[in-house]
Amino acid sequence: MIDFLHTFHPSRILVTIGGFTIYWYGLAYVVAIVAGLLLTRWLARKKNLDASWLIDLTTLLFIAGIIGARLWYVFAIEPRYFLAHPLEAFAIWHGGLGIHGGIGAALLALWWWIKRHHLSFLDLTDLLAPALALGQAIGRFGNYFNQELFGTPTNLPWGIPIDPPNRLPLFLDADYFHPTFIYESIGDLAIAVILIFSFRRFGKPGRVTFLYLFLYSVLRFALEFIRIDPVPMVGGLRLPQWVSVGVVIIVIIFRHKKKRTYAQLDKK
Repeated sequence: MIDFLHTFHPSRILVTIGGFTIYWYGLAYVVAIVAGLLLTRWLARKKNLDASWLIDLTTLLFIAGIIGARLWYVFAIEPRYFLAHPLEAFAIWHGGLGIHGGIGAALLALWWWIKRHHLSFLDLTDLLAPALALGQAIGRFGNYFNQELFGTPTNLPWGIPIDPPNRLPLFLDADYFHPTFIYESIGDLAIAVILIFSFRRFGKPGRVTFLYLFLYSVLRFALEFIRIDPVPMVGGLRLPQWVSVGVVIIVIIFRHKKKRTYAQLDKK
């Protein structure tokens, strides 16, 4: 595996049939969605929950997530580029989806859906969080084939070659780079396992959701130190790091409030 990463030069295109092109990036997202659906259905059965609505909700969340992720990337990460190349904003097969925007938009869509169906928001996010982590672990391999979101140059044996057109001018002389998307994929997979265990063990709403938000934010904050894709810098930190810090603070505040609420209910 290490030798493969060190020598293989991936291509964005999986196959072209009759003028129709299938990209590895798209395939990764399809596999991620299917895996997330299967995991969520399995968890629902373990808890004896009705999941007949799952396909409809997944479709809604996928559309909202893609739109939110793209808008985040276009307006928060690369606004100057897309101002000069506006039509490229629609070319999502070239890559460029911001997970923070995707999660935010999906949560808004989920809130709207739950209000219509009179369900518990935190109960549902607890059910969906493990699938989200698993989907991220799989979807990150789309970045590998797009040769994007890699890290700083490295001489480690698992460093990956990046074609010169995909490198920043500062690193044109470097040969190998950290596969940060693979680091995140491994971290996301570990988070998914932790969340599955937590979902099956804990009963109070919100614990799995808050655990996902906390663990992923910590993971993303750490990885941003070696990622070199251009993003806005504020106070010496990259924008995703500030978002991660904000999410962790919100999680701590909400967990504290929930803990006090549960304590009061237990006293009664």
